[in-house]
Amino acid sequence: MWHAADVFVLPTREDAFANVFLEAAAAGLPRIGTRSNATPEMIIDGESGLLVAPGDRPALAGALRRLIESPALRRDLGQAARARVITSSSPDGYRDKLRAIIQSAAKAKATGANLKSEI
Repeated sequence: MWHAADVFVLPTREDAFANVFLEAAAAGLPRIGTRSNATPEMIIDGESGLLVAPGDRPALAGALRRLIESPALRRDLGQAARARVITSSSPDGYRDKLRAIIQSAAKAKATGANLKSEI
């Protein structure tokens, strides 16, 4: 399914963490999403996709137009999205992040330090 697409668009107002953005990135697609909830954590505006304000139809149409009119921009954003999702969302990446958090928590407990400042 993903191989047939040129771009992925999900102009949501409510979705807290749409895993489908990660799936589209893994497929190398440029993405358009809204600046709401966790979407800006998954799409770096102008780097791995485009972000618009929720409900801003003219901005959404403009973002779509930009991607439709520029195969190079679609390619660059899609490649950056894929590279980012591979490094930040892989099982190995999660394992390494979790290990660092656990080690930091253990160190904070052992020294009596404030855990919040360690993470």
